[in-house]
Amino acid sequence: MAKKLRLTNFARFFIFLVIIIPAAFFGASYINGEDPKENLDKLLNRSLKQSTEDVAPAIQELEEEASIETNAEEASTTVKKVEEHDSSEVQAELEFYKAKVKKLESQIEALEKENYLLKQNK
Repeated sequence: MAKKLRLTNFARFFIFLVIIIPAAFFGASYINGEDPKENLDKLLNRSLKQSTEDVAPAIQELEEEASIETNAEEASTTVKKVEEHDSSEVQAELEFYKAKVKKLESQIEALEKENYLLKQNK
């Protein structure tokens, strides 16, 4: 009589996963109304047979993306030019807000002193 085959808990878990994961994947695809085989091909990065009709829109999308990239480069150079012209305005604003911060800090100090004196008088 042959010995009974014994499996470790990890081996049982591994075999369970090898069976359940694909079944769950195919079940979820089927429930969502999708083709499980097509989803598997997409997941494994297999290219499906494409007709020339499918290739033309893809080429057009790539051309549009390239034109968008060149427009973005032109826009960034325009922004840089505007930033150079606006630097004096930004400096003026910066000075204004620095003065405002100093004024508010002095008001805070005055209020803290007043609060401290009120606490001492009580």
